[in-house]
Amino acid sequence: DWNSVVIGYEPIWALGSGVSATPEQAQEAHRSIRKWVETHVGGHVAESLRIVYIGSVTPANAPALAAMADVDGFVVGRSSQNAQDFVAIVNSVASKLTTAGAIPSGSSGPSVREYLHATVYSTITEGLIELCKIKPPDPVAYLANWLKAHKPAHKFSGVLKIGINGFGRIGRLVCRAAMEHPEVQVVAINDPFIDAKYMKYMFLHDSVHGNYKGRVSAKDDTLLIDHYEIKVFNEKDATKIPWASQGVKYVVESSGVFLKVDQAKAHITGGGASKGLITA
Repeated sequence: DWNSVVIGYEPIWALGSGVSATPEQAQEAHRSIRKWVETHVGGHVAESLRIVYIGSVTPANAPALAAMADVDGFVVGRSSQNAQDFVAIVNSVASKLTTAGAIPSGSSGPSVREYLHATVYSTITEGLIELCKIKPPDPVAYLANWLKAHKPAHKFSGVLKIGINGFGRIGRLVCRAAMEHPEVQVVAINDPFIDAKYMKYMFLHDSVHGNYKGRVSAKDDTLLIDHYEIKVFNEKDATKIPWASQGVKYVVESSGVFLKVDQAKAHITGGGASKGLITA
């Protein structure tokens, strides 16, 4: 079944070296593989076959590699096994996936990050849970068979978009934790007493948990953390916080003001969020 076949290529001289082929070198090798398949198997198979590049892909070289016509994706190695680098690499192939019809185009469609969460992360997680429960003698074969039987459907549940009300100690810790999980995205923060510029300072410097290791900046009413833009509101009245305008589904209530359910419901009835979590 050629629809289930993916070919991975890595130059012999790159194995374990941390050195990557140039985009032109990768394209030449991938094109040669595709031509061989076309000659010995068939043109229809060669056209649809996915050939992925394996050797030392990073956020720096991923965009140029993804731009090559015959590079269909990557195997991400240990050099980029953290959430921020992984998401940056994934997003580098956004235009190629959109053009190929793998994900919908247009601003109203899901992002590549949402696509991966909906179609890959959840399926593999379910398989690993079953693997731990059953403890088969050959775990690799078991997981492979599981993934074949539970191929992810092309539907988009999306990342979990959250808003934070109150950017004090708890609010900042929630934001830090979210940055380590690509399936969760902070898209809005409300605090009537702190502007985006001071939020940047407070988020960067923490006397207990240390300085934040990523990139943080502020511009007007937007806080930028690593690759993400976060809208900043300064409303005292919870019913006036426009959570829905940023696509917020869950609000983390960490201001210490709205401690009762009836009070916190303002985030839903007024702001348009779906659910709320009271932390204090």
